[in-house]
Amino acid sequence: MKKQMELLYRLQTIDSNIKRSEALQRQFEEEVGRLQAELDAEVEKSTAVRQEVDALAKKHREHEAALKVLEDQKRKVQEKMMAIKTNKEYAAAQHEISSIEQAIGKKEEEIILAMDAVESTKALTASAEAAMQESRRRFDAKKQQAETQLRDYLDDIERQRQARENLLQEIKPDMLKTYQQLHKARNGVAVALADNEHCFGCSMKIPPQLYNEVVQGDHLHTCPHCRRILYVDRGAAEGQQPA
Repeated sequence: MKKQMELLYRLQTIDSNIKRSEALQRQFEEEVGRLQAELDAEVEKSTAVRQEVDALAKKHREHEAALKVLEDQKRKVQEKMMAIKTNKEYAAAQHEISSIEQAIGKKEEEIILAMDAVESTKALTASAEAAMQESRRRFDAKKQQAETQLRDYLDDIERQRQARENLLQEIKPDMLKTYQQLHKARNGVAVALADNEHCFGCSMKIPPQLYNEVVQGDHLHTCPHCRRILYVDRGAAEGQQPA
């Protein structure tokens, strides 16, 4: 029976290690996912700012093209004035030039505003690009760390699972069934260390007589409080913390 109890405790240790490694694996994957989402957001923001700069630059070019058209119109009217012979035609041409000059003045103002908007947005582009690069740096560093550590975790989990399969062959079916039932019912902890008349599974005191029987190890005993299988191992108990 002592041998079977030892096997159950080893099984519990392996199951706890696997559970802990799987939890760490999930934590790393979640952290990488969070950083990926952060990077995606910064990339989207940087792209939006660049698109805004492009749109403003395009508008600036359109204003300049329109200004050139107005200047050409003014030049043509001025050339026509050279051939005008009547005052009425001359006054009409002067009025047309005045209208064109007003449109030119307005277009020049629009060009200045467009240039200012482009320069202002370019500053935002530099800031967004820097934020994106910093986010990418954090993501790449964390991803590299995660890939290395996750590989170690996965290798460890595989070794633990192989050891677990070998261990199952040595445990009696009835004791394994009891372990599995408690493992499911007690949040993955079916076997609890006992020491100094205390159960480390629930931190409650164990009756002296029961504790003595657990120490002898001739029978399977469970804690009267948390119902976990009790196991005494002096070396392990010294480093164990109450759950």
